[in-house]
Amino acid sequence: MNKKNNPWRLHILLGTIVTGLWGLWSDFSNWQWIAGLGASILASFAGALVFRLHYLMPKRVRV
Repeated sequence: MNKKNNPWRLHILLGTIVTGLWGLWSDFSNWQWIAGLGASILASFAGALVFRLHYLMPKRVRV
């Protein structure tokens, strides 16, 4: 996986795995794991955005 071109894939993958394990632990008996999955995906996109803006955007160079 090329994190430089697609940093969001790793964030979404890890967030989905953690949320899926939480859903299995709660035995899918309530709707809260769905809300957790949505929150994880949104947090993944936010994390990827911060990662891209902080590390991948070219820095301004003063001349």
